[in-house]
Amino acid sequence: MPEDQSLNDVAALAKKCDDLIKGCVEGTVNVEDFANKLRELGITPEVADDYIRQLQQRLRQSGPRRPRDGWVDDDDENDNEERENTPEGLTAEETLEFRKAREERLAAAAKEREDARAKAVEDAAWANLQAKLRMLKADGAAAKPSLDPASLLANLLGLDATLASKPASISSTILSQAPHIAALVSSGISDPHIAETFRLRQLFAAEKSFDSLIAFLQSLPLKEPIARPFWRLIIQDHYVDFAKLFASMDRGYDHNEDAKELFAGFAIIKKDASSAKQPVVSEADWYRVFDAWAKGVVSLYPHREAELASYRETVVELFRAVPHDPGIAIHFDEDIRSRYAKRPFRMDLKSEVQIPLLSQVFRPEIAHRSAKRPSSVSLPNPKRASVPCENWNLGYCSVEPCTNRRRHGTCSECGANHRAKDNAECTILLQARRRARFGRGANSGEGSSGSSRT
Repeated sequence: MPEDQSLNDVAALAKKCDDLIKGCVEGTVNVEDFANKLRELGITPEVADDYIRQLQQRLRQSGPRRPRDGWVDDDDENDNEERENTPEGLTAEETLEFRKAREERLAAAAKEREDARAKAVEDAAWANLQAKLRMLKADGAAAKPSLDPASLLANLLGLDATLASKPASISSTILSQAPHIAALVSSGISDPHIAETFRLRQLFAAEKSFDSLIAFLQSLPLKEPIARPFWRLIIQDHYVDFAKLFASMDRGYDHNEDAKELFAGFAIIKKDASSAKQPVVSEADWYRVFDAWAKGVVSLYPHREAELASYRETVVELFRAVPHDPGIAIHFDEDIRSRYAKRPFRMDLKSEVQIPLLSQVFRPEIAHRSAKRPSSVSLPNPKRASVPCENWNLGYCSVEPCTNRRRHGTCSECGANHRAKDNAECTILLQARRRARFGRGANSGEGSSGSSRT
């Protein structure tokens, strides 16, 4: 099968490289030619660099080298030198001179072996540098400085753009002993968009400290400046809590405050900086925070600009579809960005956001709120419906049901089943109460008669 053939080819290539290392250690292969021979085998510069480091380590660990005869033990060579017996018939003075000369020869041989070992290590180091130089693009002429954001960041990190485009290599030992890993490496990432994201992730992760990079990013002319802790998360392509980012936009927030690292991953950070939150509750809040975050992401991952713009339109459509509850769109965005931090995907693909969208729409609390939400024709207030209609008692209101949602058929003064105007005593009581409440003209019109009885 083609896959089996590919695995066999990888294993065979790894064996040839190991044989080259062995040949250099034994002296049958010139160390200076090691890089060229790796290149002839079709090895990439990244893998060649790994093999050169292996050779350098083997040369340090091994003993001195004899040309074409392999490596021998120091004690064996000393024994061979010491087997030269003192000739017989020498005088005492001649014997001393012979032994002195023999010690000098042994010391010279030991120094020669040490020099040979040092030269072998130096040759391997130069071969390592030579392999790295081959990775650089030999243009012959000075290139014009690139204004591409990725190139600027690569220069800021002290890396060449061609080096930055190379993925991190996996040890040849793992590739040779675990062919299934080699198959995964050869298959790679099918989506070039995601592959570019991982390439930049590896580029930034190679830096031990982001201080110089963050200082550069904070100098960018962004509409909403971003504080250092959030730049650090964006550089690593991690999840950013919008509630904390929103709080950092307040005027009193210190944008230069950052965690003070202690040791082994532990750090000290101000309580205000770690706990400050301002919930995103409206569509306008989300626009402000998302746009600030997206600007930061695009500054570091420029290939994601169109992706985030399309994703923003998706969230805007959700805001428009559910205008009475912006929390649905806000929680949907939180869910999407949280999923992305765990496994990067294209946020502008409908197939990737469909399940999170449905999970937000059909959340139990959303369904409960929808069930409790009143319809366009709201139900009457039970307490208000128990109050007798004064307009009906005065003969002004005859529509059933009452337009003011009051009760008909009950006298507002005595509670009997008649209108107040049909009973003289009830009429006097109603008119007196209305005059006390609204003034002298209270009985002449309908406009003020719909108020509730107190």
